[in-house]
Amino acid sequence: RSPGAGLVRSLEDGVTYFRPGEGYGVLRPTPSATIPATGASPLEDCIAQASAAGLESHAWTVLFHNTPMGQQHPASCVVNAVGDVYEYSLCPARPEVQEFGLAMVRDVAAHAGLTTVEVEAMGYMGYKHGSHHAKSSFTPDPYLDFLLSCCFCDHCMAGLQGQLVECGLLRDTVADLLRQHIVEGDAMNQ
Repeated sequence: RSPGAGLVRSLEDGVTYFRPGEGYGVLRPTPSATIPATGASPLEDCIAQASAAGLESHAWTVLFHNTPMGQQHPASCVVNAVGDVYEYSLCPARPEVQEFGLAMVRDVAAHAGLTTVEVEAMGYMGYKHGSHHAKSSFTPDPYLDFLLSCCFCDHCMAGLQGQLVECGLLRDTVADLLRQHIVEGDAMNQ
């Protein structure tokens, strides 16, 4: 960076700072554009520098909160009761999402010199987490957040059906409750 270029920068969204290995299946992470064609990745470089300074290395990875991946694979995302797809939230009940999560943790942990791997977003994100610039005209309401956070993707629906739940009725009931609160509600009086 050149002098005077500033101290704050926005990093790429939904990328890795290492070269992903194999075993990811359909959902494969995107490596950062900052990874050089040859030589150490940014993660490997950080581990080496920390080790040289006598420090432990801890890695941090975000699993199921990945907007670019969700935009590329909307069928792997959480779907609410009225059919809205949350592109920022991969559905953890889906086999391809589970496969991705396991492969990501294994891949990060395989880096020699790491003592810890911290994992973020390994469950349902929920509506409240939102996307980058989420806007709501309603007063925060945990009941509404809960209803908006329930996943009704085809895989979750099949899982509910397997538990002898009338999943179509449940989805329709949740959708009706959402419409009552949002469509028929008064945003100014919430």
